Amino acid sequence: MKRTIFWAMVITLLIFVLGYFFSKPFTELRFSIIFIISCIFAFTVAGIAIYYYVYKRKLNQALQGNSGKGRKMPALPQVTQGIMAVCAVGSIIFMACEINSLNQEISYMREEVFGLNNSIQSMYGQFSSLLEEQNSLISSLDWDYGEYDFDTHEANIRVNVVPKQSSEDLLLVISVGDRKAALKPSGSGTYSGAIKLDIFSEYETPILSFTQGGVTQNEMLDEMYMNNLWDFYLPYASLAGNTIDCEERDKDGNVFTRQIFNIEFHPSRALDDYFLNEAWLVTVVNGQVTERQDVQNIASVDFANGFTLELEKELTYGEADVVEIYLEAVDNRGITYESSIFKWEDGAYYAFLGIPSVIDENGNVLLEGDILVEK
Repeated sequence: MKRTIFWAMVITLLIFVLGYFFSKPFTELRFSIIFIISCIFAFTVAGIAIYYYVYKRKLNQALQGNSGKGRKMPALPQVTQGIMAVCAVGSIIFMACEINSLNQEISYMREEVFGLNNSIQSMYGQFSSLLEEQNSLISSLDWDYGEYDFDTHEANIRVNVVPKQSSEDLLLVISVGDRKAALKPSGSGTYSGAIKLDIFSEYETPILSFTQGGVTQNEMLDEMYMNNLWDFYLPYASLAGNTIDCEERDKDGNVFTRQIFNIEFHPSRALDDYFLNEAWLVTVVNGQVTERQDVQNIASVDFANGFTLELEKELTYGEADVVEIYLEAVDNRGITYESSIFKWEDGAYYAFLGIPSVIDENGNVLLEGDILVEK
């Protein structure tokens, strides 16, 4: 009996060792599964051996009472099933821990890959910028918003360029669309000039031309964004956002809404002492003006420095009505700005993107406002 138990233990240990070394070359999850299967098999063999040589032959005799009747031991399948069930539960718990650990490692690896990807993109951007800088014909570029002609609506964009190589016959010309201007030496290797642009026109990327020794080279000035110049020169008001706080309908189909509007008033960013002078909130129902509120009577205003007005407004209208609310403002030069901030038509709400209509003192439309966008 002792010899049999000894060999059962040796076989169990051998299975443990073989299972461990056999599963080691595999991934962690496969290693765990193979090792667990080996453990189950080893415990099963040991259980069978102990069952035969301890329980069956010795323990049954020890449990016999005075009546001479022995307690019947569980059948072999029940013992092995119990052992395997205990091993299986332990294996499941162990596998769950391993899977959780593996998921944590995968999450960590994803974070590492994400960080590495960001680093690569950053390095690529730095390399691209360095390459562009090395291939560029200029050492530095500086530009700003200059004078504005209120009659022609043209602005002078001042430009200062320092070329990497300079000579007495070097000619520099900046082109924006069909507009061109020469840059002249202004000292310390800098070439300066100004180009006139219509603030309401759309332009392509400016081009700087270098001509020396009969050879002309061009460079795109991507950092000079010359569109929407009106946004820098003109004061205006626009909708920053609105929220429908309440909406109810009665049995007759009438709609009641309470809305909160956030309206931004912008002074000129390029010119001093150029700002909005007056503003009204106008409500139009079916083509008829039903209300015209002076903004200065709604809240304290600071047109010169700009401000944001939060306005709560209640409206009641029919399902078939056409309702529009727009902001009308006039600057201290007599230019009118109309910014639509709300519209109800055909049972739907519409919003606008923030670009106002600009109308001169003679009624000429200088800039068309936003198109309708259904919410």
